[in-house]
Amino acid sequence: MLTVYLVSVFIHILCAVIWLGGLVLLLLVWLPAHSEMPHWIAKGDMVFRRVAWYAFAGLVVTGIYNVLARGWSWSDLIGLSFWQSAFGQTLAVKLLLFALILGISAWYDFVIGPRLLELGRGADKELQEMRRRAKILCQCNFALGLAVLICAIMLVRGRPF
Repeated sequence: MLTVYLVSVFIHILCAVIWLGGLVLLLLVWLPAHSEMPHWIAKGDMVFRRVAWYAFAGLVVTGIYNVLARGWSWSDLIGLSFWQSAFGQTLAVKLLLFALILGISAWYDFVIGPRLLELGRGADKELQEMRRRAKILCQCNFALGLAVLICAIMLVRGRPF
């Protein structure tokens, strides 16, 4: 049982690293390069979006398993006392932040990103606005991702307050 839990935690962390690392690449390389829009940028953007959703799925599956493997049961999770505990409150914040990340990611991946690819090169007003929105969404997601990371640390190590 401990081995399965360790593998699950490893996969959970790996999915988070892949997603956060992809966001760093998106912020530092892909979004600035959208102004020139070489072919590899468009392909990279598509690949990252697909990989990110697989990472999200991995985070959900392993996250559920990890909570259950730490001794909590489904009946605990529907009880009010669980969510009033320090662990439950921290998990609630982590899940809320993760839900925001999913919403922002969906907005970028299915609205902003495809529109950027459609508009292609140039400096027209709509393209500049889409680039600005994409950058803001990615920055928000990165900040939220770091906040989720802090919550994850507190779930394992305890809250400092």
